Amino acid sequence: MQLATQRSEEIIRSVKFKERDVDLWIHRNELPRDIKKEIMSNITHILEEKKDVDAEKPLPHLPRELRKKIKNHLCKPLLRKVPLLEKNEQLLQLICDHLKPVYYNEHSYIVREGEPLDAMLFITQGIVWNFITTSNGEGIVTSKAQCIEKGNFFGQELLDWGCMKGKELVDGEFKGSLVPNLSELPISTKTAKTHTKVEGFALMANDLRAIVSRRKTKAVSYIEAAWWHFHHEKKNEVSSKSA
Repeated sequence: MQLATQRSEEIIRSVKFKERDVDLWIHRNELPRDIKKEIMSNITHILEEKKDVDAEKPLPHLPRELRKKIKNHLCKPLLRKVPLLEKNEQLLQLICDHLKPVYYNEHSYIVREGEPLDAMLFITQGIVWNFITTSNGEGIVTSKAQCIEKGNFFGQELLDWGCMKGKELVDGEFKGSLVPNLSELPISTKTAKTHTKVEGFALMANDLRAIVSRRKTKAVSYIEAAWWHFHHEKKNEVSSKSA
């Protein structure tokens, strides 16, 4: 009887610790009260059924619609910082729907200079170093380091690549298969390495390729509109500076 009581108390303590850690995750991500309430209700229900929960990564344990709500809240402000997306809400939402949660341990390489850039990363927690390495004849030297923190992103070259392929489809200039070849991915000109543990959402090359491959659909027309608007504004900027 005493052993059973002790075991029951241990389970209760474990549940409380898990709930506390999930609550801290909610606080770190500055989620609003209504979303917090939904998350805690679902997590408590899962724990009461004696199922395990990774409190540092609670998203996979939550219902699909709640995950989408959280992703919209966390990612839309970041996506609006991307020049190609800031004035195209339809394409922004489409990209947001395809983002995948990602987690990296500290001091982990995300992509190395010279490798194919297969993801665009939006950081919701943590710090990433983005840097170029050069050789001085005596060894490898790191130069031009950039600190990328929560609320920022890197890897926009991948989105530029996808938009260019989408425009080629619309213009009828695309050669070969209607599915963009991943062997043509842009090559990373910098190395990205985590300084701390990092949480974020990634637009994977394969998902971007799937979006672009929807020829003659709204997805491609959104891409064409974003591409036209972005480059039209760039031309106007150049013209105004030259005047």
